[in-house]
Amino acid sequence: MRRNRSAVQVSQKGASDHSDAHRRKVTVSQMYRDLMAHGTCPRADRRAKSWLQHATLVNEVKELQSRLAPLITYANAMLLQWLWVRKADAPQPDASSSFAQSLARQAAAERARRLAEDADRSSQWVQEQLRQFKKVCETQSQNGLMSVIHRTGQLPKMYFESRKDILFNELQAALAGLGFSDLKLAWKHDVKREAVQAGSTKTSSSILIEASWEGLDENTEGATLPKGGAGGAASTCAICEDVGRIVVLAPCGHVMCSKCQQKHGGRVCPFCRQAVRCVFVQHLAYLFLDVARQSCDATVPFNMVHYLFRHVMFLGALAVTVWRIGKLNFSIYEKLHNAVMDLLPMNWADLGHCPNVGQTEVVLQRQHMEDWFRYLQHNIDTGRRDACICVFHLRFAAKSHVVALSVLTLLTLPVVNKVLEYYGKQVVNDRLLGGNDVSERSSFLHQMEQTCMPHKE
Repeated sequence: MRRNRSAVQVSQKGASDHSDAHRRKVTVSQMYRDLMAHGTCPRADRRAKSWLQHATLVNEVKELQSRLAPLITYANAMLLQWLWVRKADAPQPDASSSFAQSLARQAAAERARRLAEDADRSSQWVQEQLRQFKKVCETQSQNGLMSVIHRTGQLPKMYFESRKDILFNELQAALAGLGFSDLKLAWKHDVKREAVQAGSTKTSSSILIEASWEGLDENTEGATLPKGGAGGAASTCAICEDVGRIVVLAPCGHVMCSKCQQKHGGRVCPFCRQAVRCVFVQHLAYLFLDVARQSCDATVPFNMVHYLFRHVMFLGALAVTVWRIGKLNFSIYEKLHNAVMDLLPMNWADLGHCPNVGQTEVVLQRQHMEDWFRYLQHNIDTGRRDACICVFHLRFAAKSHVVALSVLTLLTLPVVNKVLEYYGKQVVNDRLLGGNDVSERSSFLHQMEQTCMPHKE
């Protein structure tokens, strides 16, 4: 049955194919007869026209597609952007990324806070140093001087070291607004060793300010002088314009090289015609006096009273304190040493050409200056060594305090107990119990018995 059915299907398919082929053959033969008989073929014309319409439609579709291509591209881009924004706005499931973002925000906020705090500190410091500098300039002007060399206080503590350069620029801009004829700023770094711990150092930074207002007053004779004639820190001679060793004249503060100073050989300043006087010894004496007044807390009497008050209870500590108290106060030598080092660039020792002062006295002054340097350095080194020894003695004395107190307590405890026991018996027997006489009923115990007894009716 299946074979017969498949054979029938094959025969039907072959018949349909034969009929289609016959139909196409008839159509082609008919078109050929029409073309030979009439010269035209309506069916071919209709088919050609349909082909032309189809080609025109295809061209129009392609042109429309080319026009719509930019719009489609823009629409796709906008769609992708919208999808990306939605993805970015969506909550991130990664916990580590959110934690890192919170850390970044926290660090940025803390950094901004510290920057603002540093800016506030630097502004306050600049205003304070500006006020102090104005005060020093007024003092110098009242003394008839045309220049000043001032050292600022220690820089404030800041979180960022780069803020120090910004602070330097802020101070320089503030000083430039005051209108000085000559203004110079330079860093000043001091390295100090710790007193107790040998080898440890501590660096303090400050700013050295050199300012001059010479030539700003038109009524003075020095107004026509060349710029840079005063200040005490110039490295070029104002006469020969040669770079060499500079000599500072007092009290005017003009500078010139040592060769020109020897050639001049006069007793007056060649610039302002003021009398030159030697102020090295006087200035150094006032400087030492100021440092001593500032260091009054580190003098021997104060420390003597302080340590006597703290250790007067034990004779051992008292003896150690009296023995080593004078060796603790070496900070005044450090301050004097730094002050003399600040005076060194000013070359005060070269002020020998003044009335009634010869070259021998200048040599003696310079020798005196070197002796002061050696004396101060020796006292600083000795004071550091003695301070370490004194700290050791004080620690030993503190330990001896504990041992002495323990031994004293063990020795005196039985005696104290006996005294308290005897005194307690006397107080209880005589004052509270009313003594051994039974007839004395005015005692405290009798009163309590009368109070506690029931009343008889």
